[in-house]
Amino acid sequence: MKGRTGLRLDWLPLVFAAAILAAALQFWRALLELSSREHWSLSDFTLLVATIPAPFAAAAPISPSDADSDLRRAFERDGHWALLALAAFHALAIVANSRSWGAPPLSFDEAPQSFLAALRAAAAFVRRRRFQEVAALVYLLSGFADILVAPVPVY
Repeated sequence: MKGRTGLRLDWLPLVFAAAILAAALQFWRALLELSSREHWSLSDFTLLVATIPAPFAAAAPISPSDADSDLRRAFERDGHWALLALAAFHALAIVANSRSWGAPPLSFDEAPQSFLAALRAAAAFVRRRRFQEVAALVYLLSGFADILVAPVPVY
């Protein structure tokens, strides 16, 4: 375990780590809503089980290794994998909402999920720092708006 004094902090990976935590909490809240569902198909259950590791897969590349002393360099090296995993999580959420709640994938309710998935994928492929900073702030603002505005079944 590394002390705080041995690690140079950077706000961008911390923002993405908070976004990953928020996505995981939002997913667990959706699972709670699904607990009242009586009948499950194997494909629906498999889809939910496949969605569970996505936030954890996104969190792993954000976390610096013991050899890292600079959070910014660690994010520049591995952060794009976290962003791709987060984009995959949002894409899986769209499919899960469609299968579990009957929400059309191309609907107003799913637009925030689609936007967040596209934003994450773009930030993963466009690796310029300024673009990732703007994408992080837009992601956080739109993610909070999605949580506040979206109906309970649509996460």
